[in-house]
Amino acid sequence: MNATKLVIVESSTKVGKVQSYLDEIYAKNQFIVSSSSGHIRELPEDNFGLTADYLPTYVFNKGGYARVKALKGIAENADEIYLATDDNREGEAIAWHLQTTLKCKDKSKRVTFTEITKKAINNAFQNPRQINMKLVAAQETRRFLDRIIGYVGTSAFTLICREKQIAGRLQTAIVVYLSELELSINNFQSVQHFGVKYLFNEWTANWDISNFIDPDNPLFLDKSFADQVALIKNFKVIKYEEKPVKRLLPSPFTTPTYLRAAQVQLKLKSKQAMKVAQELYEEGHITYLRTDSPNLSEDAFNMIHDFCLKHQLPVVAQKRTFKVKKNAQESHEAIRPTDFTVSKVSEDPTKQAIYQMIWLRAVASQLIEATYTARSIRLIADEANLDGTPNFEAYALKKTKKTQSGQSKAASSIQSSKAIKSQKTFGCPLCQRPLKQVCGTRNGSFGRVNVDKSIGVKKINQILIRK
Repeated sequence: MNATKLVIVESSTKVGKVQSYLDEIYAKNQFIVSSSSGHIRELPEDNFGLTADYLPTYVFNKGGYARVKALKGIAENADEIYLATDDNREGEAIAWHLQTTLKCKDKSKRVTFTEITKKAINNAFQNPRQINMKLVAAQETRRFLDRIIGYVGTSAFTLICREKQIAGRLQTAIVVYLSELELSINNFQSVQHFGVKYLFNEWTANWDISNFIDPDNPLFLDKSFADQVALIKNFKVIKYEEKPVKRLLPSPFTTPTYLRAAQVQLKLKSKQAMKVAQELYEEGHITYLRTDSPNLSEDAFNMIHDFCLKHQLPVVAQKRTFKVKKNAQESHEAIRPTDFTVSKVSEDPTKQAIYQMIWLRAVASQLIEATYTARSIRLIADEANLDGTPNFEAYALKKTKKTQSGQSKAASSIQSSKAIKSQKTFGCPLCQRPLKQVCGTRNGSFGRVNVDKSIGVKKINQILIRK
């Protein structure tokens, strides 16, 4: 074997792709790429594995000893060893375990990349580093918590459930949450509350009850009063406004948003969705799939920008960024394709659908906003002294079709196929005070509205009469 440099990746499916790029970048046969097939060492299964001072005892897992033995045979003849496991806590820990068991600290280097492309591989090998022991310690801490909690929780769960149940750092927290939720459900006291929704030809208006409720009790409880409101027949429009509004397209996928989209759009369970995404990543089609950042890199934006200009799509001039959740680590950019000119990556329908979903979401996030026309209407009851109670006002909002100028085929394809529903709220028909909570009790059908176009601001002046 002539290769003088050994590269160890985490998954065997990455070997061929990484090897081909290294052969292109450097002299052929200078590198040999192999894999660890994931973790090689774990805490023992037959005992606690931690001392009183929380020092671990590691043993080879199934297949770990054979993998290390095979890697040692290559490592002994290598001048340099590149530990190219995944760029996360687990990958850093695997790199450290490899370095320890191969006894190659003096000639090993750490390289990381979040996409398997020629450019990313070249950049990684141009900028090697040492293993980050803080990340290794973070991974060990998570693993120790699993072991400590698991040893206590598994026995308790098994005893309660009368069958073996595994408990750990995550399962235990979920059980606490479910327990508290069940207690909340059992302690819940149902309350019958009321509201009114008026149905017009193409839109609805909801009674606004904000001034009829107490902040500590946001429900309207007076049924007889709501019944009187529902009997009102005549309304007058006192204000009409129309203005354009813009709607931003969704951000590129993070891991949680990707999993939700895969479940809703493709009916995939989380495990299957992650498996497909992992395959796409290892084949070099998408970036790293475990991320909490919704933002793209400058390189990704430049690729999208060039693609959109070539295909006459309305792209923004500067990269659009999205708000990041609190405590997000943002160590990796959002999930995106590695090459936006590639539209088909697999004959497998599920894998192709996942790739297309990721492609559309990333491209559309940098397109010009969708534009709508928002129409707001303020209504007032036209029945004076209804049971001695003053009149009321109403408010309605309707979004019309989006204009074509701010949209494109790529953006439209990720929008919901359902029409955007109207959203309306309005004031009390009996006393003019505005309200918030709505849940209809009785519906009415109303006549057509005429618009007087002779005045500057459109004003609907015909009273709405119940049919």
